[in-house]
Amino acid sequence: MFSPRTIGLINIIIGLVGLILAHFQERRAVKSLRERCPELPVPISGLIAVLIALLGVLALVGTIVR
Repeated sequence: MFSPRTIGLINIIIGLVGLILAHFQERRAVKSLRERCPELPVPISGLIAVLIALLGVLALVGTIVR
């Protein structure tokens, strides 16, 4: 039905979309928490999300080009 390449592309795209949606949800939650507790430390989750997204984009490009 679907080739392994197609399944891989779908998995990468779903992962990237899920990461982006989770990142936006996390930003809203942190903003809400900061209104109550402004002394909260800066989370590193944004940096980790960017690094994982870059890896996902590289995997997506590599799969498409291949």
